[in-house]
Amino acid sequence: TIDLIVEEDKNNLIISVKDYACGMPEKVKNKLFKEMITTKGKNGTGLGLSIVKTILETHGYKYGVNSSKGNGTMFYFEINRKSN
Repeated sequence: TIDLIVEEDKNNLIISVKDYACGMPEKVKNKLFKEMITTKGKNGTGLGLSIVKTILETHGYKYGVNSSKGNGTMFYFEINRKSN
């Protein structure tokens, strides 16, 4: 099961994607957004989350990941909905 969660918090829109798998070890979590890091061996390029990080930072969005063993993983990003 994968959940897509959209929440509003004051002037922010928070978008999360959550799974209910086994979670990830801390050493993997600490390297997730770095370029050329992959858990897929020869089948991965290690660019996916690095590119996502660059896009989110370029637009000033906050982002992160919460994961703990046995409780799954949740990626999130927060969009500031500035009023014009």
